Amino acid sequence: MRNHRLSRRLVVPVLGAMVASLTGIGATTATAAEPSPQIAGLQRVQATGQINANSVTVACPRGKRLIGTGAQILGGVQRGVTHVVLTRVVPNQALTSVTVSAHKTRANVPSFRSRAYAVCANRVAGLQRVQATGQINANSAAVLCPRGKRLLGTGSAILGGMERGVTRVALTRLAPNQTLTGDTVSARKTRANVPSFRSRAYAVCANPVAGLQQTTALSASNAISPKSMIAAVPTGKRVTGAGAEIRGGFTSAGITRVALTRLAPNLRLTNVAATAHNLMPGVPVWSVRAHAISAR
Repeated sequence: MRNHRLSRRLVVPVLGAMVASLTGIGATTATAAEPSPQIAGLQRVQATGQINANSVTVACPRGKRLIGTGAQILGGVQRGVTHVVLTRVVPNQALTSVTVSAHKTRANVPSFRSRAYAVCANRVAGLQRVQATGQINANSAAVLCPRGKRLLGTGSAILGGMERGVTRVALTRLAPNQTLTGDTVSARKTRANVPSFRSRAYAVCANPVAGLQQTTALSASNAISPKSMIAAVPTGKRVTGAGAEIRGGFTSAGITRVALTRLAPNLRLTNVAATAHNLMPGVPVWSVRAHAISAR
């Protein structure tokens, strides 16, 4: 009888513990978060346009998708002043290619070429392109990734602002935000009276990936033109996207005297180079910042 009573006292707590563990009542559990996946098959490809052609498109190799972009103007410069500016760095909707456009700022300019860069990779979960367009004649447009997704690459376009094939608006910023949830595009007038224009920002977004981060590098602030800066990525990581921005170099009326001419990932995808040029001699002090988005 005594043993029977003892067994009853032992069974009740044990059963209670079993019920708690099965129902979750009065119990706490720690579930390890699944690690974010790495990006596989990273590769940079490029294409260079014909002499004085406004646009060039580069496509990713078959089976890969576009995750980042880059652009560069080759030529079009006289004595440190550029007469050609970037007007489009656009990832296509299917994320298989990027188109870069550059336009003259006056009728007669030195010969130039446009170059497009594409950062491509194997399948990345949740990959998509989103875009946002600014108000008429507003300097900036900002785009955000859908909730839960992060920014891998950037893109931009200036809509309008043209007169007889000459642009009166220049790209001055294509930069990721600090949290890598979106980016901002800025375009400024190059003279007082220009045709109407809008800025458009593109973001290449995806589910979280391993080691995603942004590094930046800022040049000295002075009147030298051109200026270049390189943002290197940490050891063990590779570039997924590029950005650049000009700090200063515009008048009190908001007219820019400086324009971006390069935001380019290198072949090994270990850094991003940014370059900007004066649009005329005698520009006040300014600096350029390079942005590199990277992941494992």
